[in-house]
Amino acid sequence: MLKSMKIYRNMTWDDAYNSGNIPWDTPYPDQQLLKLIEEYKIHPCNVLDVGCGRGLTSRELAKRSFVVKGIDISPRAIELAKSESKNLTNNLTFEVVDFMQPKLLGDTFDFVIDTACFQYNFNNNFVERVFNHLNQNGLWYTSIGSIEDKLDFSIKPEFKEEGSPELSLEPPAYSLNKIVNILNPYFIIKDIRHYRWGGDGFYFYSILMTKRF
Repeated sequence: MLKSMKIYRNMTWDDAYNSGNIPWDTPYPDQQLLKLIEEYKIHPCNVLDVGCGRGLTSRELAKRSFVVKGIDISPRAIELAKSESKNLTNNLTFEVVDFMQPKLLGDTFDFVIDTACFQYNFNNNFVERVFNHLNQNGLWYTSIGSIEDKLDFSIKPEFKEEGSPELSLEPPAYSLNKIVNILNPYFIIKDIRHYRWGGDGFYFYSILMTKRF
């Protein structure tokens, strides 16, 4: 559970999976994403799950007839994802990929999703890479840590905040203004929701957006 998450600068993602110290790992798929899929009636399509971990959300979408490619920088995470997905081989694949490396995957997708991955790569490069991996009318869903500590935070995307968050925040968290400003050149935001991870954990934003063209 992210409630007790620590950031270890000297620990790789593989170290975390091998040690079992994976507080971001949950026993269920991303519930915010599933709500949005139902509410916006997002039909089965080609999905890229960035930072898929053990593949819980990837598997759930595959069960719903989405064609899913899950990628993660951690070989151990992908090993676990494959071992737990043996009955879903027709429309679900996993691959060890560093999404921040220059080489593109060679495919574009209708829907890119990431649960708490963007917050560890909060920069224009990540946003641009998502943009380049999406089809013309593609959707991006992200779940990202919030520095706001109430559920009724007023959204003011026109305001530009200076500075950057402290690296010691657990997990990495950002103001909504900063999030919107980095997304706006590439994406049109359809839905923003403020929620608590697991119901009583850290505050997060779930954001659904469409590619600008």
